[in-house]
Order: sequence, then structure tokens, then C-alpha cells
Amino acid sequence: MSDAKARANDLKKQLASYAYEYYVLDKPSVSDAVYDSLIQELKQIEAAHPELITPDSPTQRVLSTPLDKFKKITHSKPMISLNDVFSREDVEAWVKRMEKLLPGSRHEYFCDTKKDGLACALIYQDGVFAQAITRGD
Repeated sequence: MSDAKARANDLKKQLASYAYEYYVLDKPSVSDAVYDSLIQELKQIEAAHPELITPDSPTQRVLSTPLDKFKKITHSKPMISLNDVFSREDVEAWVKRMEKLLPGSRHEYFCDTKKDGLACALIYQDGVFAQAITRGD
């Protein structure tokens, strides 16, 4: 257990540093894929050792602090998060959940690898670009 606790603490520190680089400095030193794999490792440790889950864990909160140069704007509709999938089984489980939520519906799906970048809502009024709002606080 002490190995798990030490690794969880190391991951939390490492992830906090990467989040600061990404969200505050706007200069990430690792790709989203690397960050996501570390989050996944921490989730697995916390699942095996629930006593290691803390409120400040990156698995328990959204890690985003807007850059000072951005004006704070409230979204008219929430930008919800997407869950990461790492295997075919994860995708199949998601499809089954959708089938339960929308019984009798037929859907086509398109999957693509995650691209590092920015999540934002683009708002057009009468066909003219009016505003872009990033995800987060």
C-alpha cells in the first residue's frame, strides 16, 4: 500500500505541474495523450485504494484556470466533458449505454483520435461569427 500511496502522490504532483503549464502558462511540456495516460494510472490506483482519493486529486475536479488575458464569460449552455476511452471494450460499453438511453434509435458513429488543442464554443449570430468561449471557469 505504501508503494501505491507514494505513486499516487507523485502522480498528483506531476499532474498538477502539467496542468499549470497547460492552463496557466499556456506552454504544455507533455502531450494530451501523456497527461491522459497518467490520469488513467491515477484512476486505477484510486480504484484499487479508495482511501487514497482526496478532494484535490485531478480525478475529482476539472483542472482549468483561465488565462488572465481572457475575459470571463458564462456559457449559455454547459460544455459537458467527454469520457476518455482507451480500448475497444470502452467503446462497446459506451455504445450499449447509448442504446439504453435511446432505445429503438439507429445511429452512425465516427471515431477519431484525440487531438491536442482547445475546447471552445463558437457562437454565430445571423451567420456572422460573434464570440468564442473556451471550456472551463
